[in-house]
Amino acid sequence: EGNAGVRGGPTGDLYVELSVEPSAEFTRDGRTINSSVSIPYTDAILGTEVPVATVDGSVRMKIPPGTQPGAKLRLAKKGAPTPSRP
Repeated sequence: EGNAGVRGGPTGDLYVELSVEPSAEFTRDGRTINSSVSIPYTDAILGTEVPVATVDGSVRMKIPPGTQPGAKLRLAKKGAPTPSRP
């Protein structure tokens, strides 16, 4: 609780504004968190597994054979959580 209001009025509220610092590893688009990984073209043709950084630590991701340059692959449930609403 805050201090008493003016002339004995009710206590006030405190509002805190948060800002998120940029990351060297990730970019964010809403709840989606993006990370880039470069692989040799032979791995894209044949398929492989690569380590991918997530906010919870590194995980191994399967790259399917025939993956095209610029492809975006998804790691389900590794984005930002949905904030609960009161």
